[in-house]
Amino acid sequence: MLERVKVIDTSRLLPGGFCSMILQELGAEVIKVEEPGVGDYMRLAPPFVKGSSLFHRIINKNKKSIAINLKKDKGKEILGRLISDSDIFIEGFRPGVMRKLGFSFEDVKLINDRIVYCSISGFGHKSKLSRIPGHDLTFEAFSGLLSFSNTIPAVQLADISAGFYAAVGILASLAGGKRGVHIDVPIVQSLFSTMILPLALALADTKDEMLLGSDWFYSLYRTSDQKLIAIATIEDKFRKNLLRLLGVEGSRDALAKIFASAKRDEWMKRLMSKEVCFAPVLSVDEAIKMGYVKADSMGNMQFPLKQTIEKGSAPSIGENTDEILASLGYNRSEINELKQNGVVE
Repeated sequence: MLERVKVIDTSRLLPGGFCSMILQELGAEVIKVEEPGVGDYMRLAPPFVKGSSLFHRIINKNKKSIAINLKKDKGKEILGRLISDSDIFIEGFRPGVMRKLGFSFEDVKLINDRIVYCSISGFGHKSKLSRIPGHDLTFEAFSGLLSFSNTIPAVQLADISAGFYAAVGILASLAGGKRGVHIDVPIVQSLFSTMILPLALALADTKDEMLLGSDWFYSLYRTSDQKLIAIATIEDKFRKNLLRLLGVEGSRDALAKIFASAKRDEWMKRLMSKEVCFAPVLSVDEAIKMGYVKADSMGNMQFPLKQTIEKGSAPSIGENTDEILASLGYNRSEINELKQNGVVE
């Protein structure tokens, strides 16, 4: 789909990396611009397999890496050359950082007036809170999400929401033929926009907050082996089917008692093929073993828009530096000099 599209991703960690992961899976060439010696901080995130972060590997599979010191003039020159022949530029720093480096939207547009420039930050460039530092957990806190639980979500919902919005904005620009545009993606607002039911309850100012999980027909239940199952019988026909099969009345106590009488896998055999909106609460390992999602031990997983796993690897810091510099017209002597002067790695 995006086979002729070139992406320059200068971001670190998950939001920008998730966005460029989507673009890469759709066929784009993604070049990660990393800091020499340090690289993307995601490289430091456990778990590690064969000495490398599996977290990093999943997000950055099949991308290329060039390590450039952007504080040096020669480094800025290299990035400028990359930008001149690219379609998309992604950055994930706090507002003002790229301007100091000389690569704000206005700067980049002077180099390439057809660029689709995407910024991802906590609150966006126009907010009074734009300079506040933060990560996924603090952004979740600002959105109101954490008010429903005292636990940290297992999924980095804020970062991923922003990554999705960034990818959608970029794809919309490409599809609409809009170039020379700045897409400003705020992480907190991205997550907030997904909180439809909590938002509706807040706007209605209702005291009777019927949050998901408060009714017997949409809840989790524990089985005799202390595992969990999920019931989501919102429609009346599914509720009637469930109660008929179980032979109980519609109440939380009645369902809790009967589900506690058998093991989770026994309920799977009894209810999976019935019209009752039932599911076992699986671990990630169990979900993979079920076969409808696919992933291997090296971090390769099935992209939702593809039928099979596309195997690949994430680059080491600066793994493609020589190749990329050569494509920009630098000869071997010039590349060696850039390395000796600490401009690239």
